[in-house]
Amino acid sequence: MGLRSALRALFGTSRSNPQLPVEIGPNGAVARAELSEGDFRLEVVGESRYQDVLERIVGGRSEDGANYPTMAILLPEPENRYDPNAVQVLIAGLVVGYLSRANARVMHRPLMHFMARHDRAFACRALIKGGWDRGPDDRGHFGVELCLEPADLGVSDDQLRGARDPAFLESVIEFEP
Repeated sequence: MGLRSALRALFGTSRSNPQLPVEIGPNGAVARAELSEGDFRLEVVGESRYQDVLERIVGGRSEDGANYPTMAILLPEPENRYDPNAVQVLIAGLVVGYLSRANARVMHRPLMHFMARHDRAFACRALIKGGWDRGPDDRGHFGVELCLEPADLGVSDDQLRGARDPAFLESVIEFEP
């Protein structure tokens, strides 16, 4: 399934299906998604390319920065010219980054199977953090952290734990209930 066909399949125009979590996408579209309720944390990579998008999602920069809980959709991108296992991270229907190459290698195929089996995207809680602005010499980048249940995709915590960046293991952000 290509990116365009995956987006066409996931984003519709009806908002009449209240039992599914939804995410507003481009042009007011809605994604059909199943929300993973786990507490396993994954850091998103590549957010530096999407700082304007993240700033718009959180409503701008502030002196303290963002601590913005939201929902993300994980979308495999098999046609990615750099990595056929790439997995996009979308918030509000907009790309905000990717899973790391190591995590994408573990998650890509299970996400494809999940989408085919459930006819909807895989969604999880997300936290947009950082992005402070304390003047011209002190401006932080936004980052995104995901919180999900790997077993929802038939993946073990250990498979992802082995793929995680060791530096990330030291930085744990608490999600508000």
